[in-house]
Amino acid sequence: MIWCGNLVLAFGLAAPPVEVPAAVVAMVRDAIGRSWHVDPARIQFEWGRIATREPFADGARGRILGQGRDGRFVVALPTRAGGETAISMRAGIDDTVWVAGRSIPSGTRLGQDDLRRVVQLVWGPPRGETRGAPLGWETRRNLAEGDRLEAPAIEEAPVIMPGDRIRFVWEQDGLRIVREAVAGSRARRGERVFGRDDLRHEQLTGVALGPGAARLERKDVPQ
Repeated sequence: MIWCGNLVLAFGLAAPPVEVPAAVVAMVRDAIGRSWHVDPARIQFEWGRIATREPFADGARGRILGQGRDGRFVVALPTRAGGETAISMRAGIDDTVWVAGRSIPSGTRLGQDDLRRVVQLVWGPPRGETRGAPLGWETRRNLAEGDRLEAPAIEEAPVIMPGDRIRFVWEQDGLRIVREAVAGSRARRGERVFGRDDLRHEQLTGVALGPGAARLERKDVPQ
């Protein structure tokens, strides 16, 4: 339990659900629905303990605090005594997610037979509609059937391997520079990659964009 002036925060989502004023639930549901761009009726809640026995102020609507990481918020409610109490809350929706279709050992590159799509309660905003199948991704630990296929349990496989030919591209204000090199390191999408330009005997550095493609770092652009 944490006290911040008149605001009392009570955490402990494992506590039994508490009765939250209907007006507060409706306010929170509508606000989160707008933020997540979903039908508010889809949103499910898990409430923490109320940290005070003081009755809530008449018509209390409260304030939503926090960034909603993993669907976690705090709802601050005014009391009749003039202070505020806060209830920890978690919000989520039933969403489509990818899970392991069988037991999968660590270091496996996922194939079609390893994947299964199911509907589960997911804490936080929806994501299943926009995520493609993680085909080709690698498992970072042993997975049991039904485990969710998401980071950090899996990660995208490298898109560039040592020896691959890479096109390093730099663009700005209509100017486009392309240099080619042989990869000296492996890299996943978004990671730094190094390449050797044997014609100029130079090492190039960039950020991997996809197979055989990288964004050239500014320091390697001819002046």
